[in-house]
Amino acid sequence: MTEKTFIAGFGGQGVISLGQMWVYCAMKEGLQVTFFPFYGAEKRGGIARASVIVSDKEIASPIVAKAHSIVIMSQDSVAIAEEKCAPGGTILLNSSLVKIDPNRPDARILHIPCNEIAERIGDGRIANMVMLGALSQATGAVKLDQAETILKSFFPPSKHGLIPKNIEAIEAGKTACLNCGKTTRGLRSTCPFCASPDVEGITRVTGFFSKTTSWNKGKLGELKDRLRNNIS
Repeated sequence: MTEKTFIAGFGGQGVISLGQMWVYCAMKEGLQVTFFPFYGAEKRGGIARASVIVSDKEIASPIVAKAHSIVIMSQDSVAIAEEKCAPGGTILLNSSLVKIDPNRPDARILHIPCNEIAERIGDGRIANMVMLGALSQATGAVKLDQAETILKSFFPPSKHGLIPKNIEAIEAGKTACLNCGKTTRGLRSTCPFCASPDVEGITRVTGFFSKTTSWNKGKLGELKDRLRNNIS
């Protein structure tokens, strides 16, 4: 498995942090990684790009000429990002800011309203973490099953108070419908908004989140038997 990803947006969106977190989690999951950032001199508003590779074998070069997956965080980044996409690749759009799709009919284009989801969680700055979760679900290259533990080693102790919202953002990105981008509570096989089957159930077991599709029959049976209460 080798996944080459190109991430594009503008300064202040956490594009570089998204790339760093992606490869850091990949390393913790035992994968080989490369990370090649590029950004303008401006602290906010300038261009921000990151080329990242994660693989289960040795990586010969950090250069991403064509990417299997593309993340586009802003409309201004569409033109360069669509050229980077490999034939038949996956393009994840931050549909909060990207209103015109790339001209790539061969690609799988997914719309994730990262800013809106982050605002609903309570912090617009974690839109990049929503995209991190969506990228994990769309590619399967980095599982993020132990994200909470990994974030504790990534962030200094003074920042550990931010981890719960970051985890919530990652899980929201994972559980968002990759067709319409909306999220819903509960475990479902199809999106209740657009009826797409391109959704993934996520739930918490023994202190950490995991995908229900990876559970054995015993765990699935226990899930069905759980007591559910409506709290108003």
